[in-house]
Parts: sequence; C-alpha cells; structure tokens
Amino acid sequence: MKRFLGAGAIVQGACLIAISFVTIGVAIQAAEILYAEDFDRMDHVPPWFVPWHVAMRNELVSNAALFLSGLALVLTGSALVGNLKGTTRWFEGACWTAMICCLTLAVALIPLYLAGDGWPSESPAGHLRRRLLISLGAVWLESLTLVGTVTLMRARRDSEAESAL
Repeated sequence: MKRFLGAGAIVQGACLIAISFVTIGVAIQAAEILYAEDFDRMDHVPPWFVPWHVAMRNELVSNAALFLSGLALVLTGSALVGNLKGTTRWFEGACWTAMICCLTLAVALIPLYLAGDGWPSESPAGHLRRRLLISLGAVWLESLTLVGTVTLMRARRDSEAESAL
C-alpha cells in the first residue's frame, strides 16, 4: 500500500507541475484580457480579481508555489516507493500543501472563468476561455485525487496504530 501511494504521489506531483505551467499561463492571459478590456476602463478592480492582478505582476511566484508543491509530492512519493523510513510524516505534509494549493487555485479560477462569459466563442478570447475551463477541470480533478490520497494515508496510519496496540 505504501508503494502504491508513493507511485500515485509521483504521478500527482508531475500533474501538479504541469498544471503550474499550463494553467497559470492560461489564467494570466485571461486576467490580462479582463483587466485591459473591462476593469482598466472602469477604473475599478473587483475584489475577487485582486489575486489575479497580483499574479499578473508576479507570475514567477504563482508558478513557483505550485511547482514546488508538485516537486515535494514527487520527492516524498519517491521516498515512499523506495521504502525509506520516516517519510510518512513528510509525505502527509506534502499532500496537504499540494491540496491547499490546488483548492486555492481551483476556487480562484471560477470567477475568472465566469467573468469571460461575454466573450464571443469563436474569438481568440473564447478559445482561451475554453482552455481555462479545461484547466479548471484538471485542477479540480487533481484536488479530488489529493483528497483521496490524504484519506488513504490517514486510513493506513490509523490501521497501523490499531495493529500496534
């Protein structure tokens, strides 16, 4: 079971690393369009857009958070597959961190996607909105698999504690 969780974590970490580059790039493109065409003209930025406004100016920080979280999953998953001692605690922490990053991104993508509702579907912005929807689905799927991994890890830890008694 431990090696299975480790192999799953390696795959989840690789997906999170890919999400960090693809999804953040698509989301920032959508945010730039929204800012240039809607919010800049109104001279008002809605409160839900503030994180994207910051991310537009610091794209490297946004990518680094998800990238490092995915890398931590890959490294701790590799340690679990290699059956190294003491990695369970690190693995659970990496899973929680990745899950928090994924859920934060997933929740932040929803209003960004909905704000582009008026974009014509056959325009470049409409194609970008479809890519944003696909990215949103991928991030939610990653979040759900991380919840499953944490649930399995806790069940495994609880069964080990019961067997030790």
